[in-house]
Amino acid sequence: MWILTRYILREHLGPFLFAFFIITFVLIIDFIPRMLELIIGKDLSAWTVVKFLVLNLAWMLALAVPMAVLVGTLMAFGRMTGDKEILAIKSLGIDLFRLMIPVIIAASLIGGGLIWFNNDVLPEANHMASNLRSDIGRLRPALQIQPGVFVDDIPGYIVLVDDIDHKTSKIKSAVIYDRTNQNLNRTITADSGTVEFSPRDEMITFHLMSGQVHEQDRDNARDYRISAFRSQTFKVGNLETRLKETQQDYRGDREMSAPQMLEKVHAWEKEIDEYRNAVVLDTDSSLLDILAAPQKVVEGENRGEREWLAYAVGQSYNKIVQMTRLFKTRRTQIATNIKLISKYAVEIHKKYSLPAACLAFILIGAPLGVVSRGGGMALSVGISIGLFTVYWAFLIGGEQLADRLIIPAWVAMWAANILMVGLGLILIYWVRSEKSFLSALRTIFWRSNRI
Repeated sequence: MWILTRYILREHLGPFLFAFFIITFVLIIDFIPRMLELIIGKDLSAWTVVKFLVLNLAWMLALAVPMAVLVGTLMAFGRMTGDKEILAIKSLGIDLFRLMIPVIIAASLIGGGLIWFNNDVLPEANHMASNLRSDIGRLRPALQIQPGVFVDDIPGYIVLVDDIDHKTSKIKSAVIYDRTNQNLNRTITADSGTVEFSPRDEMITFHLMSGQVHEQDRDNARDYRISAFRSQTFKVGNLETRLKETQQDYRGDREMSAPQMLEKVHAWEKEIDEYRNAVVLDTDSSLLDILAAPQKVVEGENRGEREWLAYAVGQSYNKIVQMTRLFKTRRTQIATNIKLISKYAVEIHKKYSLPAACLAFILIGAPLGVVSRGGGMALSVGISIGLFTVYWAFLIGGEQLADRLIIPAWVAMWAANILMVGLGLILIYWVRSEKSFLSALRTIFWRSNRI
């Protein structure tokens, strides 16, 4: 049996690794255009680009591994069926489920490793990638002045030139809109000049000739001043042309481990209890004030019956309005906490449901591989794409429903696995019984009804 176990595992290893690299490659190809939108024109070093890509590989690996398990299982069992190996093994009295045990154990170990990866490695990689993405987003592109094009890369300035010689840095017919002063609109025009850009100093210097400075007070449109100059030089710094990496303490839900998110969830649950207790205390206090208002008026002042009644009603009305506003505030706070709890609960369950998908895909992939009867890689990939589509539709749709508080978080994240396991067990029974599919279904439902 140990020889058979090793043989089965060896037959799965090649297809699994092949599928893993192909799926990871596809995810990288899909990610590269989005990465280019962020980094293009930012003059980043090759190390920064590679670092950003490597950090984003973490979430790709978390998705690629379960997919590779399914593809590898389909290909391995499909090949063994096509080469009549499954038939030969069955003739020895060994059924399909016995052949699946080594793969199930291997998938369980892979799933356990993914749980560790999702809680220890993935959150840190996502956090570092998020910080680097923010740093790159704040980085302004390298300044490139083009004729007839408005350039807004300079903070607080907009530059327009009719012509520029990039070899000599000479410009003609320049217009510079200065918006650094909130109270003053300032526009500088010049017939000619030169521009010097220093990436090292993060500074740009304009040497302008034969121009005017137009200034207008934003609060007083009539206050308009014009001054002419023969030559003028001004410098603009803080262009942020070099990447400055920062470390932020804030973490989103996908940048935390399950224990860290559970702490957040428990804190919000405690806040909800505090809000509800506060509503009860505020209600009791307000009702006592409302009931005591007429008595206070009578004891404090000599008024007529209508006067104190009107005063007491007014005080009671104001208190009721105050109570209503307070209730709305508390209700909003409670609703916000409930939504946050559901959102974080989804991410907590996701860290375990995706690794568990490795086992679910084994249960459904093995019998499908046998049924495909050696259909080859094309058929295995086609079946895998269909199962992936169903799985991710359940996962994404469940997440949206959970965020809207329509279904519980555990249902949203585990429904796809439950579906795959259920279908897998039905298919395993069908393959083992060697009956028609409808006959196998009738047998299963007949037994379940008797129970």
